[in-house]
Amino acid sequence: MDDGLRDWIPFLRRFARAATGEIASSDDAVHRCVERLLAEDPSGGSSREHAFHELAQELSEVPVATSGSRLALLPLRQRLALLLSRLEEMPIDQVARTLDLSQRRAAILIEAALTALRAPEAAKVLIIEHPTAEVDEAERSALARDFAAAIQGRNAAALILTLDVAFAEEVAHRSLLLQPATGALIPWKVKRGWFR
Repeated sequence: MDDGLRDWIPFLRRFARAATGEIASSDDAVHRCVERLLAEDPSGGSSREHAFHELAQELSEVPVATSGSRLALLPLRQRLALLLSRLEEMPIDQVARTLDLSQRRAAILIEAALTALRAPEAAKVLIIEHPTAEVDEAERSALARDFAAAIQGRNAAALILTLDVAFAEEVAHRSLLLQPATGALIPWKVKRGWFR
């Protein structure tokens, strides 16, 4: 294999990892792509554009990691067009040829991806009022663990209004203590990076 394809392998791996969010499956896709390119031309003289074209075809079969990154939420064609344009610094005509698109369609995909990534993410706030008011003392710890798991699983912030300090400390990353009668902040001390 001459230096043509060998030189592109690190870039192909970087692109595949960015497109999928996975290391193992993206490396497998690059491996299959390189094998196919070598079968076409044993000398390894494939162009950069052709190598990325073949990899883009291969990546359509690879699952995307559910990491919750905003890039991973983009449709595949938008994600690939954006990465070819921004990560691999391909001009729009090369992006279009690599993905078998018109230049206009490639530009639309890139703009749609950028618009989606720039859009503000909606805040998720869960407000829970007096969650332990009717719960037996023995069940409160289990309830606190369930609340903590539910909040973390939804990638949300929670505002829990309760007089049960033990419950609040088990669920919350940060907490404030207020005087029940007036709602005034009780003098605080630093704990877990915030108040209480």
